[in-house]
Amino acid sequence: MFIKSLKKIAFNGLLFSVAIFSLAVKAETITTPSDMTCKEFLDLNPKSMTPVVYWVMNDDTRYKGGDYVDLHETGSVVTPKVVEACHQTPDRKFSDMKDDILAFAKK
Repeated sequence: MFIKSLKKIAFNGLLFSVAIFSLAVKAETITTPSDMTCKEFLDLNPKSMTPVVYWVMNDDTRYKGGDYVDLHETGSVVTPKVVEACHQTPDRKFSDMKDDILAFAKK
């Protein structure tokens, strides 16, 4: 009888642990630049803004003949313009701004 109740307690503890773990996994959401909003971009650490802009610019790149925008140019020219544009439309999806970001790089 005692062993049966210990097994029952252990089994219930295991079920409880699995339930808590599954809730924790569902609660955690991963945001990537492809599904990020401008508000989420603005909430980033400023040091990580330039790599995110660089990733969006060079993802499925449209440059021809080996042209590209380097990371330094992205950080000094493009990122401040993107931050300004995101302040104007914080609910816009960041990935939808790719054409605007590429236009900022060409200016």
